[in-house]
Amino acid sequence: MAEENAGMVNPAIFEHLQLKIDEDTSIRDELREIVQTLEKQERSAQSILSRAHSTPTSQLQDVATAAEAAIRHEIESISRLSRTASNHPYYKYNATWTRQVQDACFTILLCGWLGGFASEAVPVNLKDRDAFHLTIEEYLQSLISLVDEL
Repeated sequence: MAEENAGMVNPAIFEHLQLKIDEDTSIRDELREIVQTLEKQERSAQSILSRAHSTPTSQLQDVATAAEAAIRHEIESISRLSRTASNHPYYKYNATWTRQVQDACFTILLCGWLGGFASEAVPVNLKDRDAFHLTIEEYLQSLISLVDEL
C-alpha cells in the first residue's frame, strides 16, 4: 500500500497553502475596511475644503477650522491603518491604501495653506525599518494635487 501512495501528493501541502491564503485574505479585508472608512472621511474633509472657492478671504479661517475637525478623523484612521499595516510587510499591502493616504495628505496640505492645521509628525520614506509611512511619491503627488487645486 505504501508503494501506491508514494506517487501521490501530500494533501498537507494544500492545507498549508489554504491557511496562508485565508490569512492573507483576512489581512486584506481588515486593511480594506480601514481604507473604506478613510475614503468616507476624505470625502467629508474635501467637501468642507471645497467651500474655500466660494468663501470670502476674511472667512477662510472658518473653513480651515471646520476642515481641521474632519481631518482629525482622517488622522485617527491613518493611525489605525499604521498600527495594523506595520504588523505586515509594507510593500506587500501598500497598494491597498496609497491613493487614500495621498488624498489625506492633500487635505492636510490644503487646510494648512488656507491657514489651518499645525503639522503632525508623520514618518516619511523609512529606510531603517519595514513599517507604515508616507512615501516621497505619495507626498509629491499630494503637492501636485494641491497645485492643481490652487
